[in-house]
Amino acid sequence: MQGHELRAQRKGAGLTQGELAAAVGLTLGFIGEMERGEKAIERRTELAIRYVLEHGVDWVEEMLAAAPAG
Repeated sequence: MQGHELRAQRKGAGLTQGELAAAVGLTLGFIGEMERGEKAIERRTELAIRYVLEHGVDWVEEMLAAAPAG
């Protein structure tokens, strides 16, 4: 995945950089750097992003709510 693809897919999913960042555990700035091609998109990051884009950010909130406190 290249930065321009990330931006297009994120926008196509109707997500802001902040929403995507929160869903995959990255900073808003890092998402921006990846979209601009300033930072490489590691394979594991790409997989997490693709999952969020496919399933939406709601699943993250559901998983966090269901996780045991600790």
